[in-house]
Amino acid sequence: MSYKGTRINGKNLKELRLKKRLSQEALAEESFHQNCYVSTATLKRAELGFCVSSETVNKLATFFNVKPNYIIAYEQEVQD
Repeated sequence: MSYKGTRINGKNLKELRLKKRLSQEALAEESFHQNCYVSTATLKRAELGFCVSSETVNKLATFFNVKPNYIIAYEQEVQD
C-alpha cells in the first residue's frame, strides 16, 4: 500500500526555512509554539520531496505566510 498525498517542492521549502535561519529541529519547535506543529521527521521527508498530507501543506504555508501553491511540487517540477 503506497501513501497518497501532496508532493512538496523541497527546494522552496528549504529556502523558506533557511531565510528564517532555522534548522529543521528549530522549525518543528517554532511550529509547535505557533499551533501549526510539523514534526522534524515530516519536515525531512517534505524537503526531500516526498508526499505529505494536505494538512501538513497548509500548516507549512501558514507558518511561512505563503500560499500553499508555493510549496507544492507540480508534475513538471517533479520530472525535471
